[in-house]
Amino acid sequence: MRENRSSGWQAWRDGVPAPIQATDAWLPVPAPVGAHRYRFRYQPWDVPLGLLLTLLGVGACVRVWRRPESPQAETPPAPPDGAQPAR
Repeated sequence: MRENRSSGWQAWRDGVPAPIQATDAWLPVPAPVGAHRYRFRYQPWDVPLGLLLTLLGVGACVRVWRRPESPQAETPPAPPDGAQPAR
C-alpha cells in the first residue's frame, strides 16, 4: 500500500499482527504464497490523548457552567433622609 509511513500504522494478515517493513513511501508487509486477507489501521498515539484532553475540557466547562452562583453580600439598607449613619 502506498502511504506515508509513520508510527501509527498497524497491519494484520489473516487476523494476526504482521510486521511493517521500513521503506520511504510504501507500507510493505511480507506476503507468503497463497491467498491472504490484509487489514491496515492508522491510529497515531496522540489521537487518544487529544480525545481525553477534549473530554476533560468539556467536563470542566460543564462543571463551571452548572456551578451554583455564589451568594452575594447583602448591602445594608440606606438610612432615611437626613439621618446620619451610625459610627
